Amino acid sequence: MPPVGKPLFLTPEELARALRVDPETVRRWLREGQVRGQKAGRLWRVPWEEGVRLLVVSRVMCKSLCTGGIPLLKHLLQHLLHLREPL
Repeated sequence: MPPVGKPLFLTPEELARALRVDPETVRRWLREGQVRGQKAGRLWRVPWEEGVRLLVVSRVMCKSLCTGGIPLLKHLLQHLLHLREPL
Protein backbone atom coordinates (compact mmCIF):
# COMPACT_ATOMS: atom_id res chain seq x y z
CA MET A 1 0.00 0.00 0.00
CA PRO A 2 1.43 3.41 -0.89
CA PRO A 3 2.06 5.95 1.85
CA VAL A 4 -0.80 8.31 2.67
CA GLY A 5 -1.09 11.12 0.12
CA LYS A 6 0.80 9.24 -2.58
CA PRO A 7 -0.71 7.93 -5.82
CA LEU A 8 -2.31 4.50 -6.07
CA PHE A 9 -1.21 4.30 -9.71
CA LEU A 10 1.73 5.46 -11.79
CA THR A 11 1.75 6.42 -15.45
CA PRO A 12 4.10 4.57 -17.82
CA GLU A 13 6.12 7.80 -18.04
CA GLU A 14 6.56 8.02 -14.26
CA LEU A 15 7.60 4.39 -14.01
CA ALA A 16 9.96 4.74 -16.99
CA ARG A 17 11.71 7.68 -15.29
CA ALA A 18 12.19 5.69 -12.10
CA LEU A 19 13.55 2.67 -13.99
CA ARG A 20 15.55 4.77 -16.46
CA VAL A 21 13.95 3.20 -19.51
CA ASP A 22 11.91 4.61 -22.40
CA PRO A 23 8.15 5.00 -21.70
CA GLU A 24 7.43 2.89 -24.80
CA THR A 25 9.39 0.05 -23.17
CA VAL A 26 7.04 0.19 -20.17
CA ARG A 27 4.01 0.22 -22.50
CA ARG A 28 5.37 -2.81 -24.35
CA TRP A 29 5.88 -4.64 -21.04
CA LEU A 30 2.26 -3.79 -20.14
CA ARG A 31 0.92 -5.06 -23.49
CA GLU A 32 2.95 -8.27 -23.21
CA GLY A 33 1.84 -8.86 -19.61
CA GLN A 34 5.35 -8.58 -18.16
CA VAL A 35 4.18 -5.67 -15.99
CA ARG A 36 0.84 -5.65 -14.21
CA GLY A 37 -1.32 -2.68 -15.10
CA GLN A 38 -4.80 -1.49 -15.97
CA LYS A 39 -5.97 0.29 -19.05
CA ALA A 40 -8.31 3.26 -18.61
CA GLY A 41 -9.52 4.02 -22.11
CA ARG A 42 -6.31 4.51 -24.09
CA LEU A 43 -4.15 5.18 -21.01
CA TRP A 44 -2.22 2.65 -18.95
CA ARG A 45 -1.96 2.86 -15.17
CA VAL A 46 0.50 0.80 -13.13
CA PRO A 47 -0.35 -0.03 -9.50
CA TRP A 48 2.01 1.50 -6.94
CA GLU A 49 3.00 -1.94 -5.64
CA GLU A 50 4.00 -3.03 -9.14
CA GLY A 51 6.26 0.01 -9.46
CA VAL A 52 7.94 -0.87 -6.17
CA ARG A 53 8.32 -4.50 -7.30
CA LEU A 54 10.00 -3.41 -10.52
CA LEU A 55 12.39 -1.13 -8.63
CA VAL A 56 13.36 -4.02 -6.37
CA VAL A 57 13.82 -6.36 -9.35
CA SER A 58 15.91 -3.79 -11.20
CA ARG A 59 18.04 -3.35 -8.08
CA VAL A 60 18.71 -7.07 -7.84
CA MET A 61 19.37 -7.44 -11.56
CA CYS A 62 21.83 -4.55 -11.81
CA LYS A 63 25.19 -5.33 -10.24
CA SER A 64 26.10 -1.68 -9.73
CA LEU A 65 22.93 -1.11 -7.69
CA CYS A 66 23.47 -4.24 -5.62
CA THR A 67 26.67 -2.81 -4.17
CA GLY A 68 24.64 0.06 -2.67
CA GLY A 69 22.55 -2.21 -0.44
CA ILE A 70 19.45 -1.14 1.50
CA PRO A 71 20.27 2.62 1.61
CA LEU A 72 20.21 2.71 -2.19
CA LEU A 73 16.89 0.85 -2.34
CA LYS A 74 15.46 3.35 0.16
CA HIS A 75 16.72 6.20 -2.05
CA LEU A 76 15.08 4.64 -5.13
CA LEU A 77 11.74 4.30 -3.34
CA GLN A 78 11.94 7.92 -2.18
CA HIS A 79 12.65 8.94 -5.78
CA LEU A 80 9.52 7.08 -6.91
CA LEU A 81 7.49 8.85 -4.21
CA HIS A 82 8.51 12.24 -5.57
CA LEU A 83 8.02 11.60 -9.29
CA ARG A 84 4.45 12.84 -9.40
CA GLU A 85 3.97 16.58 -9.72
CA PRO A 86 1.66 18.16 -7.10
CA LEU A 87 -1.91 18.56 -8.33
